[in-house]
Amino acid sequence: MSEGSKAMTRSALQARSYRVLSEQLQRLRTPAERDHFMQGAHDALTWLVEGRSAPLTGRLNWPIHGHDVADERAVATALAHQESSPSQEYAAGVQHTLMWAQSADVPPPADVRKVGC
Repeated sequence: MSEGSKAMTRSALQARSYRVLSEQLQRLRTPAERDHFMQGAHDALTWLVEGRSAPLTGRLNWPIHGHDVADERAVATALAHQESSPSQEYAAGVQHTLMWAQSADVPPPADVRKVGC
């Protein structure tokens, strides 16, 4: 990824640095078991760091802009609060990670051990 792309991602997030996001992604790549929450966290970070498709909407926008993150987070929030949703825990992982990436006062995704932390 070019320095310009890193800067655009940083600008879109207005929060955590590319380096910090990348470090979290590395921590989530190696767990022996990855539950649905951690898979959502991993996929959200992969989207933010590597520019792959967004984890819930599937959008392929690069560079990622602030409205892209807001849209993905809104979808994640809606799904995370639907008790009947089969992807509730996955969406909660996406939601948590995007909140953390935007400097919300929540623990880093790799440090979360269960949904609701």
